[in-house]
Amino acid sequence: MSVKQVFNTSAELDYPIVLPTLDLDFANSKTLDPRITFTRSSGGSYVGADGLIKLSGVNEARFDHNPVTGESLGLLVEESRTNLLTYSEQFDNAAWSKVRTSVSANVAATLSPNGTNDCEKLYEDTSPSTDHFINLDVSGSTSATYTASIFIKSAERYRIRFQIIAAGAAGNRASAWFDSDTGSVVSTLAEGNGSVITTNIQQYPNGWYRCILTGIPSTAGSGTAVNFNVTLNTTSINTVYTGDGTSGIYVWGAQIEQASFPTSYIPTVGSTRTRAADNASITGKNFSSWYRQDEGSFLVNFNNKIHPSSILDMYLVSIFDSSNISRRMSSRIGGQESGVYISTMRSFAFLTDFTYAVEFISNTYTSGNGKSIFNYEDVNYFSQCLNGGNISLDATGNISQSGFNILVVGRESDTNRYLNGTISRLSYYPVRLSNSQLQTLTS
Repeated sequence: MSVKQVFNTSAELDYPIVLPTLDLDFANSKTLDPRITFTRSSGGSYVGADGLIKLSGVNEARFDHNPVTGESLGLLVEESRTNLLTYSEQFDNAAWSKVRTSVSANVAATLSPNGTNDCEKLYEDTSPSTDHFINLDVSGSTSATYTASIFIKSAERYRIRFQIIAAGAAGNRASAWFDSDTGSVVSTLAEGNGSVITTNIQQYPNGWYRCILTGIPSTAGSGTAVNFNVTLNTTSINTVYTGDGTSGIYVWGAQIEQASFPTSYIPTVGSTRTRAADNASITGKNFSSWYRQDEGSFLVNFNNKIHPSSILDMYLVSIFDSSNISRRMSSRIGGQESGVYISTMRSFAFLTDFTYAVEFISNTYTSGNGKSIFNYEDVNYFSQCLNGGNISLDATGNISQSGFNILVVGRESDTNRYLNGTISRLSYYPVRLSNSQLQTLTS
């Protein structure tokens, strides 16, 4: 492909005149370009434009939204996950133990986060000076890291204590208190050998909040069962009080994942359920029609709702050689430095010889919307910019001369390392853009 590189020399706005040969505007189109092959061997959930949780079918792409503002976030790409709870919405089922509590099913007066009348209400009984809770055991190693989540909405009660407990050794636990009136995490507590890693609370429409706790039930544990516990609170963090027999809180959509951060909600009925990974790619002629081997620039607008301190790597885009997948270039947010994440671009030349072509120290990303661009020219020129920050250059990396022929969106080429977030736009310019243009496009 022969393309002349032309730049706007305006001092005010150094914007490329050359148009992208690939421009995937997922956030605005909410559709997949016909050149993209998409697979996911299960259904999945996402947030619709109205802020409500929707379900998609097998091999159906998900276009996510901010549940509060309705902003379109683009294509949702997540790794495979399993909800280990067996009745995620049916708290009245016998699988859930009710200890000095009762559950009213399908409360007609209150819509659930999916817009139907299927939420339930957890009530306290009149037992004096004690706690009131429900719980459910799941199979797993008590020394593993778990992320538990549940949706709550205020009724007479508006606070819960949320716990991940080593079953059979209840003194080992990770606990957090959540308030659905203020939308806040009130307190956390690690007991025994338990460990609290992170907490979060996310707002949804109609007064709902998703409460999230990541922790380890017992760092010294060897048990094979983990207890998921929801305890009612009054106005303090003290769960010991005398109930009135009528007060309670609305609950919906419980989930526990053996992982260090939460993913989209996975509904279950009677058994655990696994949501398969999202895989979007462009191959063959659909790839070669826009890609240039000797130089080019990839721009990715992305969003990650989870703070990346919980995530090892977040991959934005990868291109590789189908005859040898170790020959690849990948743009990622990763390489943690002092508690924040830096943007990097990897280039692999051969099966046993690879180098980090570009690695940032000064350009950081915490969470939310981000813009990253990387470019290449010939065999040993790479540069990248994140969110309008400093330009990082490298002339030691190598690019596969056999030719790339596959692009994957939101993941690494040959691993299970995914973005676990959304890509709003992915553009490819068939030229190496100037440093000032990298900063302009990502600002």
